[in-house]
Amino acid sequence: MEKTAQTEIHRETAQIPPVNILLADDSPEILLTIQSLLEKEKLARVLSFPSATESWEWLNERGNAMPLLVPDLIILDLNMPGLSGLEACRILKSDPRFKDIPVIIVTASPDIKNLEEAFSAGASDFIFKPIHHIELLTRVRSALLLKSETDARKARERELLAVKAELELANQELADQASRDGLTGLANRRQFDKRLYEEWHRARREFQPLGLLMLDIDHFKRYNDTYGHLIGDHCLQQVARALKGTISRATDLAARYGGEEFGIILPNTPLKGTMVVGQRILSHIRMMGMPHQGISATAILTVSIGAASIIPSVSGKQDQLIKAADTALYHAKNSGRNMLVSADQVPQS
Repeated sequence: MEKTAQTEIHRETAQIPPVNILLADDSPEILLTIQSLLEKEKLARVLSFPSATESWEWLNERGNAMPLLVPDLIILDLNMPGLSGLEACRILKSDPRFKDIPVIIVTASPDIKNLEEAFSAGASDFIFKPIHHIELLTRVRSALLLKSETDARKARERELLAVKAELELANQELADQASRDGLTGLANRRQFDKRLYEEWHRARREFQPLGLLMLDIDHFKRYNDTYGHLIGDHCLQQVARALKGTISRATDLAARYGGEEFGIILPNTPLKGTMVVGQRILSHIRMMGMPHQGISATAILTVSIGAASIIPSVSGKQDQLIKAADTALYHAKNSGRNMLVSADQVPQS
C-alpha cells in the first residue's frame, strides 16, 4: 500500500519542473533526511542551511542578486538557535520580494498553539517530526503546486495588464489620429471646434479673456498652380511647423481650420497678448523666405492674420469670437495681405 502511494506521488510530481527549495534546520540529521528524500525524487534542488539566520542572510544578499536561485518553497524548523523559524517566517512574509514564497514549518511539537502561531506568521503548511517521507513529499508537492498556480495566475495578470496597456495606448493613438489633421499633424477642425467650446465655457466661468487668431496663406491657389499640389502640401506642413514652433503654452492649440486656413486658440489671453503671438507668427513665416513665384520672381510666401479676444458673456457663443477674428482676417486680406489686423482695428459698419 505504501509503495503504491509513493509511486502515485512520484508520477504526479514528475510533472513539476525543477525548482529550488531552501531548507533550514539546526539538526544535521533532519537536513540530510529531507534533502535526500527530495533530491531522490528529483523534485527540487535543495539549498540547506544549519540555521534560519544563515538562510536569511543568503536569501537577502545572494538570492536577491541571483533571481534564478530564489526558492520556490522554504522549509523551516520551528525552533532554532538565534532566529527561530517562526520569526524567519514573519520576516519573509513582510518582505515584498519573498512574501509569495510558501513556507512549511517543521516541528516536533503537536502543540496547537505553535501551529496557530505558525499559520498566523504566514506559514502555508507544517510537517511533524520524525519525518515521514510520504507525508513530506505530499506536503511539499501541494506547496509547489500552489506556488506554480500562483505564479501562473500572476503571469496571466501581468499579461492582461500588458494587453490592457497596449489597448489603452492603441485607443489613445486612434483618438489622437481622429483629432489630428493627417497632412499637417495639427489639430483638425473637429478638435478645434471641441476645444474652442470648452475654452469658451471655461473663460466664461472664470471671467477670463479668450484669444483667437485666424490665419490664411496669401495667394495659396497661385502657389499650388505654380508648384503643384505636392509642393503645396509641403508648404502647408511648413506653415504648420512654424505655428507649432511659435506657440509655447500647453493650453494653446493650433489647428488646421480648413484648406489653407488655420486657427490658434489662446486661453487666458487678452487682445494685446493675442497680437504679440500673431506678430511672432507673421515674422516667423516671413523669415522662412519660401519663394512664391506665383506672385513674382522675388516674392516670398506670406500670411494674413486676424486677431480677436473676448471675455465671454453668459448670453454669448463661441461663434462670436470666430466671427470677430474672421472679420479681422478678411480686413487684412482686403488691405493688402501679409499683415496682422486686430478686431478693434476693423472699421465699424
